Amino acid sequence: MNASFGSDGYAFIICLGGIIALVLLTAALNYKNGTATHPASCHASAVTATKIVNVLTIIALLAPTVRVSWYLTGVHLCYALLVINAAAFVSWNFFAITDTSMHVHLLMEIFRARRISQADLGQRYNKEAIIRARIPRLIALGQMERTDGRLRLTGQTVLLGARMCAAFRRALRIPVRPPI
Repeated sequence: MNASFGSDGYAFIICLGGIIALVLLTAALNYKNGTATHPASCHASAVTATKIVNVLTIIALLAPTVRVSWYLTGVHLCYALLVINAAAFVSWNFFAITDTSMHVHLLMEIFRARRISQADLGQRYNKEAIIRARIPRLIALGQMERTDGRLRLTGQTVLLGARMCAAFRRALRIPVRPPI
């Protein structure tokens, strides 16, 4: 293969194909899991898709017909795996943001307390606590206002983003709300 454009172009195509494959494979795995007897798990699907795409990327870049030199192949491999795994991280966080947020919050509560019972954790992280924390932020962002003790939407920016995420999650068969 021509070292000037060919191998770089091939590595770029592998990265682009890998990013597309991540989304499609995650969607396919979510669809498969969503039609089974258990609820879809965006986490398991995303991790499985990432592993598969990483293996396919390694195979594609180590193919003897593609390899120009071991050095260049190593550079392309490092670059491709960095791009693929960064894309996997972004897509996983994009589609699992609510789960990720809850996980991080719960882990931080346990970290701060060092040891905590599940009942105490439930007291610290419950619907009322979540609402008390989120409403002032949304008011400060101009997305809602409080008048006479009632809340009213005043902005659409965050709501539009939430609707887009919900549409993508539905299309990829990822539950919009985490299973209870």
